[in-house]
Amino acid sequence: MSTYAELVKQIDELKAKAEKQRIAELTAIIAEIKEKIVTYNLTAQDLGLGKKAAQGGNGKTGKTVEAKYRHPSNPQLAWSGRGRQPKWVVAWIAEDAKHNVEDLLIKN
Repeated sequence: MSTYAELVKQIDELKAKAEKQRIAELTAIIAEIKEKIVTYNLTAQDLGLGKKAAQGGNGKTGKTVEAKYRHPSNPQLAWSGRGRQPKWVVAWIAEDAKHNVEDLLIKN
């Protein structure tokens, strides 16, 4: 029967052997993949490795969302209400205790 120390040594040896084999197989696999990329003229985006994939996007473009809030004295400053409040909203609310984000709602 083997001792604990002998088993640990065997495990370490097997791990090293497995890593060496993985690297040997990986080299062949990478060469095969590169060959297929060239053959089929694939791009990183085709493989799900493009910029959108890295960001977690699905490649679809989003719709422009209409503004829900507008600055009372500068109509060019607008906000959809999604995400963090823009600096102009935070500043406008901070300038007067009576100011409230609902005051900026665009009336239809």
